[in-house]
Amino acid sequence: MLAFLIALLVAAPAQAAPPWSEPVNASTDPFAVRYVPPQLSGDVSRPVLYGATRAVVTVLDGTRLSVAFGRTDGSFGAPQRIATRTGIGSVQIAANANGDIAVAWFEDRGVYNDRVYVAFRPSGKPFTPPILQATDRVRSVSIAVSPTGGLLLAYDARGVVKTRYKRAGAPLFGRVQALESEPTLHARLRTAMTANGRAYVAWAADGFYQAAVRTVGSGRFRAAQLLEQGTPTGRLDLVIDDTNRATVAWGATTVRAAVTDATATFGAAQDIAPGAEGALASTPDGRRLVAWTSGSALLAALAPATGPFGAPETVTPTADAPYAAFDATGNRWWLVWNNQTASNRPAT
Repeated sequence: MLAFLIALLVAAPAQAAPPWSEPVNASTDPFAVRYVPPQLSGDVSRPVLYGATRAVVTVLDGTRLSVAFGRTDGSFGAPQRIATRTGIGSVQIAANANGDIAVAWFEDRGVYNDRVYVAFRPSGKPFTPPILQATDRVRSVSIAVSPTGGLLLAYDARGVVKTRYKRAGAPLFGRVQALESEPTLHARLRTAMTANGRAYVAWAADGFYQAAVRTVGSGRFRAAQLLEQGTPTGRLDLVIDDTNRATVAWGATTVRAAVTDATATFGAAQDIAPGAEGALASTPDGRRLVAWTSGSALLAALAPATGPFGAPETVTPTADAPYAAFDATGNRWWLVWNNQTASNRPAT
């Protein structure tokens, strides 16, 4: 299943100490930033996997936004048009295991009248036409699909994170809620929804790392919880598990992680190691892996379902922009990364 994911990113040709397998190149170009399937052209997203062998990507080719369905072996069908618009940006796609798929984006129309759209595909049915969800000063969006088909939309309205929530089976999204938080300009957003309807939004912006939770039956998100402030803005990642718990990892100089408790409140952060570019993956029962870069090396640490992350281990000495995933069929973790780092990047 994850072999397809590897085929879309670049793995470095380096030795890996046990228990990690030998890394495998997924591109003949050692400096390629993205591998694009040969049957597709344009700006192709990272794949979203669903079911046992299925995958879907978005394709932005000029003003045409499409989706392409395929398999985890890398084969794809012809792109299917979602919209033809100018100024499309921040295209996001999410899916659940059943094949419910959502695509979200915004259209840059000026200063105050950018538009946020969502197109949704219930499993086995066609995509809806794009549905306008907001008109605002938008800079980024994020979309999540719950295991039961609920939707969570979040977008950065130039310094304020706003959300819309749709329960599974509901015909429409609820009202826009502006989250109470510290400044959020140019927020790097992550969203997630659990099977029972709990919703999480987490983001990094302006040196602040924050997260907000909407508990089941509350109808609104709580005020955002401040995880860290006063540090450079780095990458943030968010995962959930079948216990409705969330884990967030973040950092630009030190990788940290925090986990929600029984009240859906994030606990004290654990300092994992010096580094940046933290990427998370989780098993359904709550085991987690975090991967990050320190200098040019890729490191990883594991956490049991009910404990902190353990000691770091080096996976490969040369890596950048890692992504992590768990293969439930093979019961194993996968890491993919780009071998184009600052030290070996060709001059431009």
